Amino acid sequence: MFVRSTLYLDADCFTRSFGGVAKATWWLYKAFAECYASQYRIVAVRRDTPYQVPLPSDIEDTVLGSFPIRDLWRATVLPAFSWQPKIKAIHFPNNGRLPWGMPKEKGILTLHDVLGLEVEGY
Repeated sequence: MFVRSTLYLDADCFTRSFGGVAKATWWLYKAFAECYASQYRIVAVRRDTPYQVPLPSDIEDTVLGSFPIRDLWRATVLPAFSWQPKIKAIHFPNNGRLPWGMPKEKGILTLHDVLGLEVEGY
């Protein structure tokens, strides 16, 4: 029996204005889900804050607590969640904002996350 892998997504970017990182991430996951839904289960995790745009249809939604302060949620809930053995990978689309205290080998960043970095000589 084939078991789909699960990829978790820090979907907090969808709770703010739909532009920049949120828009790029939304289209990335829409295309990924359309191509790989049979192989991957995508689960969006967020605090109890409504989305500004609906998730693509093949993405599941999970609320991890109701923290009014986003940075507090990122500093406490996401690291605790990431230490669960079932969690193999979490995508953080917000420009390298990997929470302190989580296992770094589980964090995934995308190409648009490195655009703001300065690389000497380039």
